[in-house]
Amino acid sequence: MEKLQIERIYWAEKEVPFFLVNENQIPRPVFESIGVLYNHIEDDASQDELLTYFSLFLKQIPQDKSLRVIDLCIRLDTAYDFDPVEALF
Repeated sequence: MEKLQIERIYWAEKEVPFFLVNENQIPRPVFESIGVLYNHIEDDASQDELLTYFSLFLKQIPQDKSLRVIDLCIRLDTAYDFDPVEALF
């Protein structure tokens, strides 16, 4: 709780909204997708690589607006013969 209070004060000083959300406040599929993304954060990707992946995501999203992030990633991994979870990268 003390750490969260420090974070709240930090963001308030920067005039950035700060909210706490728990898993019971968002739909289960959204919570699962966030968990998958959070567990695969990497800092060593090049900007060009990220833009390439971003364009792949943009092509897929309009096809199915209810598609969960994890399902989109699985679809991209399969379609482009990526290693499993490479689309999450």
